[in-house]
Amino acid sequence: MPSGETPLQPVRLVTSDGVALTGVHRLGADRDLAIVLAHGFTGSTGRPVTRRIIGRLGAYGGVLAVDFRGHGGSAGSCTAGAAEVRDIAAVVGYARRLGYRRIATVGFSMGGSVVVRHAALCGGVDAVVSVSGPARWFERGTVPMRRVHWLLETPSMRHLPVDN
Repeated sequence: MPSGETPLQPVRLVTSDGVALTGVHRLGADRDLAIVLAHGFTGSTGRPVTRRIIGRLGAYGGVLAVDFRGHGGSAGSCTAGAAEVRDIAAVVGYARRLGYRRIATVGFSMGGSVVVRHAALCGGVDAVVSVSGPARWFERGTVPMRRVHWLLETPSMRHLPVDN
């Protein structure tokens, strides 16, 4: 951790449908702005790239990031964005309870589509940033996308964690 950077505090939350999530909170200088970070499919808060993003965003406010369901240390099964809206809702609610006045959600890839869906379905955020969010999940035109769908649509595969 670079000198002067606030250490990450562990976060444990439970979603409205009972899924236990783990993550981290990098405190901001004040409680004005919280940035809720949403990683992509197979990502997690423990990955070096996610930690670098948390560090960079921390220059602008507090940063809250959790592992989506079925990722990293969180329970549950990945739904490729459908139920993950509840994960973001849990983090946004937590940020409000911590006293943050403004909240921005920032998502990458799958996380990008989740933060857009969250804003549309739930509201309650001041800004939304979607980086490379897929517009269509049902694309099966490439071998990698057919594999992703096979993983997500096969009952036995759906329960495997996508990150460890």
